[in-house]
Amino acid sequence: MKINSKNILTILITLIMILSLGAAVMAQDDITIEQTIPAEIYPNDEVGQNYTAEIINNTVSAAGDLELVLNLPDGFRLSKSQINEIKIVDENNNESIISSSDYNFSENVNTYTITPVEEGVVLDAGSSIVMDYNLSTDASLDNQNKDLGITFNYLDQADSSLTKTDTETLDEKILFGELDIDLDLAPQPMHRGGEFTVTATVTNVGEGKLFDTTLTPNQSAGFSDPSFTSEEDSISGLGSGDSYTFEYNYTVVDNDNFETLELTAKNPATEIPDVTESANFRFNPRKPFIDIEPLTDPATIDFDTSNLIEIKVTNTTAGEGPARGIEIKSNIPAEYDVINLTDGWSYNAGVFTYDDGDFPSGDDVNYSETLSFNLQTDDPLNQNESGTITLQAEYTDDEDNPYSRPFETFNYNVTGIPTLNIKSSADTTASHTDTDRMYLGEEISYTYTVSLTEFDRFTNDDIVVELTNFDDTRLSYLSYNADGIGTFDPTTKTWTLTPSDLNGQDRSITIDFKITDDKTKAKDTVLTEAEVSGNLKLADNTEIPIADNTSNSFYLQSRYNEVDLNQQTKEIVNLPNEGSFDYTKTDNKHRVIYEVSYSFGGSSAGTWTGSTISDDMDNGQIYNDTDGFIQYSIDGGSTWDDV
Repeated sequence: MKINSKNILTILITLIMILSLGAAVMAQDDITIEQTIPAEIYPNDEVGQNYTAEIINNTVSAAGDLELVLNLPDGFRLSKSQINEIKIVDENNNESIISSSDYNFSENVNTYTITPVEEGVVLDAGSSIVMDYNLSTDASLDNQNKDLGITFNYLDQADSSLTKTDTETLDEKILFGELDIDLDLAPQPMHRGGEFTVTATVTNVGEGKLFDTTLTPNQSAGFSDPSFTSEEDSISGLGSGDSYTFEYNYTVVDNDNFETLELTAKNPATEIPDVTESANFRFNPRKPFIDIEPLTDPATIDFDTSNLIEIKVTNTTAGEGPARGIEIKSNIPAEYDVINLTDGWSYNAGVFTYDDGDFPSGDDVNYSETLSFNLQTDDPLNQNESGTITLQAEYTDDEDNPYSRPFETFNYNVTGIPTLNIKSSADTTASHTDTDRMYLGEEISYTYTVSLTEFDRFTNDDIVVELTNFDDTRLSYLSYNADGIGTFDPTTKTWTLTPSDLNGQDRSITIDFKITDDKTKAKDTVLTEAEVSGNLKLADNTEIPIADNTSNSFYLQSRYNEVDLNQQTKEIVNLPNEGSFDYTKTDNKHRVIYEVSYSFGGSSAGTWTGSTISDDMDNGQIYNDTDGFIQYSIDGGSTWDDV
């Protein structure tokens, strides 16, 4: 056969066509794997996204002993529950769903193997296995060498073990998010005790979606803990370019410590896991102005308890903000207790304290409260009849600066004080009628008159008149007369009445006594004291005593006669031998010493008291008492005492 160039070209073309056709037939007889991958993959995606894998039997015979293996890169997770569906599609597109109970699922590190439960399951020629599954990711996922591999192991018609593998590179599909925060405070500036709102806007400025972002406010001690009013403090998902806005409130609790007011957003799947944004807070201190107005002036204290005393306390519009730690200092006497005090106030040692926190402001109007109370004393009988009480408000402002307001005053008067009085008088049947000087054996009478006021203040206890100091060695009881009022006990010298006996009128008792005849009891003062006592009831139902005293006395003499001065003599006792005194004062011979003597008549009695001795100094004499010069003697000159 002759071959020319034309024949050679024809043979080459035919050979190429035969080889190409053979390659096509071989491709159609193979097992193929096709994967469907999400366009974007995000780290930290616990929910995950759907993937599909399709194994197609392009051969002319069935494949048996089937095994499907998934090789996942680090950062991906798969569980049997994440397999949505496995089905077999025959050449006529008829689908057969494989139940999860009909296949086994096993895991070894990042390798997951799926096999039929029953033996003899085959993939017929022209059929395919389609698996729809979900892959989740954790925060560690990066985009470095992330390949998703699927391997299909089977036996062909000749029972030869064959493997088919498909690998998809995921690096360019893995995208990351990035956080940005913006904070806005309103209203600003804000005062102590005021509330303001933080509006936080968190934006994902990255390419990928973010999951499970936590938001944590942080503040210094000048602020309260935040309270959330809008949305939550976590973001489950935030797409690229999306923003999440939420609000939370703060209360200003101090006048300092405002250096920190920030929000931190945390997401472990971002390049910078913690992003913090700070806000600039501005403080507005306020200064209150307190006015005090006594509404009860004068106040009246009726015996032991006052009427209701009211004081108007006003936080005026002349200032701003609450009065902090407000106290009203007073000079209320210590013997008064403050009772029935307005709720929200307390009192101790002259100081009223507002206990309901800070005294409020009225938000552009005056804010007032009325402080009311009563004064009460358990010692009403010793109180002053009137007085003036001062009031001074002290408080601090938002910055704890102290303020003291000028004094305000109100007066008080005391009324209705009960009295219980006793008066006494003396009388005698003696002809001399001098009850200040009595003699042995005479009689003397004492009349005691009792009176009281404010009868209703007295208890039902007895009013008792008692001789508390009675000299029974010089006086003895004879009789009494009380006009039938009360009861008198001669033994105890006690007269007992009821308060009703004295309601509106005075009552008297006269008691007669006999003076002793014993002359050894004379020359002394006889004192008799009496006391009247009762009980008063106070407003709190406690009782206190009330009493008054009186006394009488006389000097007891042994005889009726008075002192009888009989004779007075005056004699010089140092007359010089030469018969004259030396006025030149030589050897003290200028001194003239004389004695004055007094004698009394035999009928004299009593004591010589209250007398004066006088002597006229003439002829140039000089009185001199140096060195005890003047002395006296009452025993005839035996002993001498200095004057």
